[in-house]
Amino acid sequence: MRFFTPSVFAERYVQGPTFFVVGSLFVLLFRVTVKHGFSIHFSLPALLTAGLTVALWIYTWLADVYTDYHYLFFSLACFFLWADNRKVPSSAHHRNSVWLIITAVLECGWAWYQYFRNSDPQMRYTVMTGSFENTIALVVFLVLTVPFLFAVMRSGTVRWMTYTMAGLLAVISLTVIFTGSRTGILALILVVSYLSGKTIPILMTATKKYRWAWIGLILLTAVTLMTWKRDSAFGRILTWKVTAEMIRKKPLLGHGLEAFKKHYMVYQAHYLKTKGNPNDVKIADNLNHPFNEYLKIVAECGFVIALLLAGMIFFHFKHADRSGEDQITCRSILLIIGICSIFSYPLRYPLTWLALGYSLSRLSRRRLWRTRLSPAVVIPVFILLGSAIFLRIILDYRWNECGKRSVQGDFSEELIQNFEKLYRWDRRNPYHLYNYAATLYYAEKHEASLSVIEQAEGHLRDYN
Repeated sequence: MRFFTPSVFAERYVQGPTFFVVGSLFVLLFRVTVKHGFSIHFSLPALLTAGLTVALWIYTWLADVYTDYHYLFFSLACFFLWADNRKVPSSAHHRNSVWLIITAVLECGWAWYQYFRNSDPQMRYTVMTGSFENTIALVVFLVLTVPFLFAVMRSGTVRWMTYTMAGLLAVISLTVIFTGSRTGILALILVVSYLSGKTIPILMTATKKYRWAWIGLILLTAVTLMTWKRDSAFGRILTWKVTAEMIRKKPLLGHGLEAFKKHYMVYQAHYLKTKGNPNDVKIADNLNHPFNEYLKIVAECGFVIALLLAGMIFFHFKHADRSGEDQITCRSILLIIGICSIFSYPLRYPLTWLALGYSLSRLSRRRLWRTRLSPAVVIPVFILLGSAIFLRIILDYRWNECGKRSVQGDFSEELIQNFEKLYRWDRRNPYHLYNYAATLYYAEKHEASLSVIEQAEGHLRDYN
């Protein structure tokens, strides 16, 4: 048996930071609730995300599936409720935009440092990750910064501010191009074209007059990017074909949440056997994501849930605020997320969800429901949920500490006892259970190890 390495374990499977974000938003929501005398406004996004949170929690409990999507939706619900009940002045949004741009510039500097530090010319592009775990996370963050950069440019009253923002846009664009991310480059071209047509007077007229020329140029650019890395492009096309076979098998209700990584290899093997060619065999791979968020939703949840989500989004846009001063920024953010979701996995990162929540909450100004909640009910509920979030953070970090000790070769009885104490409190995270089972195996407690690893396998829908 093998262990997850500490870096992978810390970056991908420890949810402590995620729960910290959830807890922070929860505290903000509690402050707003108390400040308004327990009188709360509810908008459509808040009600929908709250409903999805409850539905996902029930589903994961009944289906015994491990996922963290319900925590993301819970964070969004807290964010929406906070935004619905707190009016933020435009100056605050302008100040936050400036800080976000500064952070993006620092990330660019970090990425360029990684680029020049690497002596291998073939590997320079892959190491440009900034403080993120991979290139696509850095690219999504940088491109999501562009709408805020244009917002500052539009609000600037002095010429030097416009020139400064233009220079920073050039730095961010150059960084995105040198990462070699085709998804990031395409999203950057689209959002800059859209924002330039909404911001620069000369281009406003040009985009209206030569609209089809702009569309043709963008399509030509997309085709060119597809031919840039042919094997990668054909690999994604193969993945989409196999995912389409999964959808065709269960089109209405899908295969279940987090089921893609469990069934994909089986469907890929069948596709290669019946419809594949020698080139498909060369580019086939073991994947956990189809590089398309839309296909993943349909494959796992079916067309019923996908159409329901599409209807919710349509209803939201139908009643969205079209007169807000930052509607262009919010629509640009949604455009970036929508484009990146076609070719990659932006929804894997909490940063994308935060940007999604910001844009939807700023667009939504229609309050569907207002009610006054009893303090005798609200305060105990907040205390109970807050305690659960805090306990979740503590447990996650303790699991991580034990896992790192195991990777370093510590299989002592004292460590096993620590694992056992954590196991009594938390038996649903399969990655933690896997490390516990591996520790028991190397401690020559094989029966106990087999029992724990079987339980981890039951929670984790994974081909491996």
